[in-house]
Amino acid sequence: MNLVGSRPTLIANLSALVLASLVVAEGAYIVHKCFGYYRPQDIWGFLTPAIVMFIIRNRIFSYCFLALYIALFFQMFYQASIIPVDRAACGDKHDPLGYMAVLFVISIICLAIYAVRALVSIVASAAVSLGDQNNREFAAIVAAIAKRRKIDRSVAIDVTPLFLPMLDRISLAELNDYILDRYSPKRGEDHESKHDIVEIEDRELKSFDRSFIYKDVLTITFTYSDAWETVDKFQAVLLNRQFEL
Repeated sequence: MNLVGSRPTLIANLSALVLASLVVAEGAYIVHKCFGYYRPQDIWGFLTPAIVMFIIRNRIFSYCFLALYIALFFQMFYQASIIPVDRAACGDKHDPLGYMAVLFVISIICLAIYAVRALVSIVASAAVSLGDQNNREFAAIVAAIAKRRKIDRSVAIDVTPLFLPMLDRISLAELNDYILDRYSPKRGEDHESKHDIVEIEDRELKSFDRSFIYKDVLTITFTYSDAWETVDKFQAVLLNRQFEL
């Protein structure tokens, strides 16, 4: 992770920090001449945009804010130079450092946008990472089923226990979401239960492992409560339909 950004970005940020220090001195002079006292809190108003530049570390953003700092430096230099001869430069109705306040507000808005984007990026990365882990574990389970098929040529093999390592990490509801997002289920119900059945045919099974045989079908069944809201039961069975009547 680059903590300072590219070299041009770092140079722009350091230049802005130097300018921020200069406008702090200009601001202190202007406020003292206008009001007869200093406002220490103004220092943070001048330095915050420069700090935000170091946080965001974006070249275009840094160049734009450096340009604003340059403009602010010359505006305040001109304002400070005419105060001794023209008291109107202090402003009768507005803070003499009004442009500083505008720059400060813009920088805070940019920081907030950056924080939101960073949070969204983190959440998205976590979701992708979780999805990749689910895919790896599911592939490992199918490979284990294929290994079982090599030594067991039964028409029906209960392979539910092979999913237990995955269910140790995620809940049954999360496994349900993962499987149904990946495969289209056949929904049905009878007088005893409501259920979704996913059937993974031999062609796709062989894309995981060539050990599966012709007409193999992995059936995954989720049984629900009366309201279709809670998964009550899960079962996975490897069938072979060559011998179906």
